[in-house]
Amino acid sequence: VASAALLVRTLMNLRAIPTGFDLHHVALLSVDPEAAQYNVARLRQYYMEAEARLAAVPGVTAAGYGRVIPVGFGGSRTTLTVPGYRPAADEDMEINYNTVSSGYFSALAISIAAGRSFDAGDIEGRPAVAVVNETMARRYWPNGPAVGQIFHEGALTDPPIEVVGVARDVKYRMLREEAGPSFYR
Repeated sequence: VASAALLVRTLMNLRAIPTGFDLHHVALLSVDPEAAQYNVARLRQYYMEAEARLAAVPGVTAAGYGRVIPVGFGGSRTTLTVPGYRPAADEDMEINYNTVSSGYFSALAISIAAGRSFDAGDIEGRPAVAVVNETMARRYWPNGPAVGQIFHEGALTDPPIEVVGVARDVKYRMLREEAGPSFYR
């Protein structure tokens, strides 16, 4: 009985932790079109069509796609190089990122604090852009706005990625984690 009471209390406490996104008006669906062995172009088409069809369902106010499910314990990481930033000797420059659609922020009610979200012009073949979280903006560009700055996945010789927006911090992997730098592409 004591263990059950502690479990219920823990669950109630976890429900009270702010996540940074809407928990109450969101339905998360997990699909794996890669299992159908679609090529890259067909995968892109699948996601665009699925998002459009979901957005057309009566009562749906926004639909979006994210490669990583919020607080799903997993995620994607990549190494960054930020021009002008000197990492500390023990600083990990490998950070979280998520590949998302333009509707992702609206669907999860994640606020954009500065700049903009993604739009129809942010497509393959155009210069790469990203939305960074507030923690990333503060860490790498503490003396000015992050919007308009660039960073590189990998080395300085890799293509630049321009910051077009700053999103509010959200829980990425777990409810009890501290916000770390992360970005969306």
